[in-house]
Amino acid sequence: MYEIKPVRSILSNMLSRIHPYQNVDMGKRIYVSRDHHYAFTDWVVALREDRIKMNSTLIHIDAHSDLGKPFPSLPNSFFNYPTVDGAKDYLQRLEQQDLPEGSFIIPAMAIGLVGRMIQIAAPEYSPSNGAIFIELNKLQDGVQINRAPLVKSGEQTPEFTKHSSDVLRIPWELVHMPSLKRTVEGDGQTMILDIDIDFFNGVSDDSLPELSAQLKHLKWDIATISLSPGYLSNQNYPAVLERILAILRG
Repeated sequence: MYEIKPVRSILSNMLSRIHPYQNVDMGKRIYVSRDHHYAFTDWVVALREDRIKMNSTLIHIDAHSDLGKPFPSLPNSFFNYPTVDGAKDYLQRLEQQDLPEGSFIIPAMAIGLVGRMIQIAAPEYSPSNGAIFIELNKLQDGVQINRAPLVKSGEQTPEFTKHSSDVLRIPWELVHMPSLKRTVEGDGQTMILDIDIDFFNGVSDDSLPELSAQLKHLKWDIATISLSPGYLSNQNYPAVLERILAILRG
């Protein structure tokens, strides 16, 4: 029997604190945060606790790609050994520079934590595949991170203007929910399930059984859930979060 904390107590704690998060233990670790970019810290925590490995597959269920421009650089040491304090420092600098909250996936790719990204498309979007190209410029005081626009299959590979010691090519796939199980079969990597509640804006209750059917087949290792206050049109966070936790509980 799974044990989870009451959803309303989780919400009241998170919405009243500056950098709130809660861990929900359901046999596997679920991290619930107020703002989505804190997932970056959660992933590094899970890596250090040996819950996930480098080169993990990211299942991203979100109304946005969150592939925003990252903070200009990360310390060299963070590439050799990502630490929780280093991840927190990155997020603090990101906020100081007023960069978008969706700037946390690119650094996870740059350090090798995420090696493949599968994003669940809203019904109105056409599925497509491609790649994310990331340039790493290794400087004396850190590694500068640049990213090209998302490159879809068949498009020309971007050429960076600066000299690059590394260009990473991370597979990116945009799929509809019914194709999810088939897309990840035989992947073999540890899996991060990442859910932003804003995905459920305008999504009818009829789609929840499909979501449940697809997720129960996924062998995810950790899950991160973001409340993203202000993005859910009906502000019904407790009900939506309760539904998501019920789906993950199976």
